[in-house]
Amino acid sequence: MSKINSSTQLPTLKEFLNDWQPKPPFIPERALLENDITNLENQNNTQKDNYYKQNQDITNNQKNNLTEKEVNMTTTPIPAQLPEGMTEAQFLDGINYARNNWQNENASHLHVDKKLIREKFDLNGKKVLDFGCGMGGMTLWYATNWDCTVHGVDIDGHHIAVAKILQQQEGIKNIKFEKRDVLAAPLTEKYDMVFMNDVAEHIPLPILAQIMEQLGRSLTQSGKIFVTYPPWRSPYASHVNHVIRIPWVQFLPKKMVMNMIEDKNHPLVGEEESDLKAAYLGLNHLDHEKIMQIVENANLKVAYRKSHTILNRLGGSTLKNVNLNLGPLSFLVTKEFLLLENK
Repeated sequence: MSKINSSTQLPTLKEFLNDWQPKPPFIPERALLENDITNLENQNNTQKDNYYKQNQDITNNQKNNLTEKEVNMTTTPIPAQLPEGMTEAQFLDGINYARNNWQNENASHLHVDKKLIREKFDLNGKKVLDFGCGMGGMTLWYATNWDCTVHGVDIDGHHIAVAKILQQQEGIKNIKFEKRDVLAAPLTEKYDMVFMNDVAEHIPLPILAQIMEQLGRSLTQSGKIFVTYPPWRSPYASHVNHVIRIPWVQFLPKKMVMNMIEDKNHPLVGEEESDLKAAYLGLNHLDHEKIMQIVENANLKVAYRKSHTILNRLGGSTLKNVNLNLGPLSFLVTKEFLLLENK
């Protein structure tokens, strides 16, 4: 491995990050325009490549603890052949989103998830299913933080294509990504741990009920299912806050909301949810009452529940671990976490 010449005056990583201001900045789930990507690459690729050629001693631990800016500076080769219907802009947007979910411990919508998973679970030696794995960010996180085998399953071909490319580029062996409709091709393996990170709210409720029954049958004797989702009363449940920036926007008149989404609509990476409008209309308005009915019908039970709210962040150590989810307080719950097991 090449070493840095002591006479070479390189900036520190902090100095480099302060000086490097990409235009436009990366926003998760935002599909950048083709000319934006071209301009950004032309301006910054040479600087980024030169810097990283002289700083190759990034350990696996460091790769799993990057900031969003550091993640977005990682140069990703574009494959010669992209999946049918996917543009270069969509591919780069997907790769950046997956990398941020994997490598950034403080990713905005996953930092509580990651903290809870580290506190609650030891995945070493476990067989893990990441159901609805999307573009594989969390799948990669499990595989690189524990000595486990991970099966990433998603119904969206574009998402799985991005996940496989990132896995191949990073040389991570203990993952199998698969495009699969589990209702048409049911799971046959048994898993010690099943994760459903931010996927349950995207699945029509009757289908979600069938999937939960199947996942329960796919557990080992001591297996568990960990489900995370933003309940419909959440200020961010609409999944369009990053462009509309109005909390609880889903409770405005539907015509008004759809007009705002139409004004900001843009392509997304997925085949199933191909733009912002489709992503919003695909939400199932999931809440605790609805998912508990599904859990009961699937012959599952709750082993643990955490309702994370704005007050948990503002209330210091006193309110840090308190479930504040009754009555009007349910509108402050930003994410629900359920640990399920067979009855």
